[in-house]
Amino acid sequence: KRPALLFLILMDLQLLVGLFLYFFGPMGWKLIQSSGMPAVMDNDTSRFFGMEHGVGMLIALILVHIGYAATKKGSSDKKKFSRSFWMFLIAFLIILAFIPWPFRESLGRGWMPS
Repeated sequence: KRPALLFLILMDLQLLVGLFLYFFGPMGWKLIQSSGMPAVMDNDTSRFFGMEHGVGMLIALILVHIGYAATKKGSSDKKKFSRSFWMFLIAFLIILAFIPWPFRESLGRGWMPS
């Protein structure tokens, strides 16, 4: 139960950092305000940072919360920890899918900055 709680706490802290960067950083809310939503949605990089990344991470955070809640409920330990394992695994895969990796050329983030 402790690793699940630690994962939950780290995800919540990451949410706070992400919200701060979204509202005060250059690639979130300011980009949408300056360019407009249609322009942001037309550009792959802007759409990823302005919308897709945040939505994907929010879905992963919800799954982590559901998984942690599963550790508290359930008839047997095997059943409740099995459910939490699958929720955490799905959340982890979503997190990996929505990280702006440097090999994603469509985001303009190559391995070596120019």
